[in-house]
Amino acid sequence: MATVEERLSHLEGQMQEQSHGYSELRESIRDLQHRVDMRLDGLQQRLDARFQYAEQRFDARFDVLDRRLMAALVAILSGFAAVIAALLAR
Repeated sequence: MATVEERLSHLEGQMQEQSHGYSELRESIRDLQHRVDMRLDGLQQRLDARFQYAEQRFDARFDVLDRRLMAALVAILSGFAAVIAALLAR
């Protein structure tokens, strides 16, 4: 039968092994977290670039639409002015 000192020594050895295992686990989790952060940063950059491109395209199309609407407004106002001039000339 093992003495108290031997049993205590055995338990201390097991505790050291578990402590070392926990340290390795913490380090692995930190490494995983770093890799996930790096991937998320890359994804964020790609998404930012896509949204910026989409915003530029939207702005360009909005400018075209704005010019067309202004041209239509000028045409309508010119038509009203012609109608008013014709009515006043009677």
